[in-house]
Amino acid sequence: MAIIHKYTFGKEERLKSSIRIARLFATGHSLAKYPFKVFWDYEAANTQTVPVKIAISVPKKNFRKAVDRNLIKRRLREVHRKNKFILADVLKEKNIQIVLIVLYLPDKILEYNEIHTGYVRLLKELLFIISAADA
Repeated sequence: MAIIHKYTFGKEERLKSSIRIARLFATGHSLAKYPFKVFWDYEAANTQTVPVKIAISVPKKNFRKAVDRNLIKRRLREVHRKNKFILADVLKEKNIQIVLIVLYLPDKILEYNEIHTGYVRLLKELLFIISAADA
């Protein structure tokens, strides 16, 4: 039987709690894979929660215009929406929830394809780390 995925990015999947974000920066793990740096941590999930919660950040220091920052965030949200199941399927199986903060590192606007390949590479590396820690 094929798994049917719902390719949405709803409100419940967004990481918005400032307390949780601060705790993630203070005590979470980090991983850098160009063009991103990610801070992450995982915890036991109940049946009601989504497996992946994410916050996206593009530094104002690198992109002074809000239009540029928003373009990058839109592209990154779209890439996440299409590829979140790389992590989500495994996390549901293990009953784990992961929280992520993704930071965009380059000081230029990358094309969608470059963002896509970098994000998929990042998710696969993160999945490898989680699987290795679980074993």
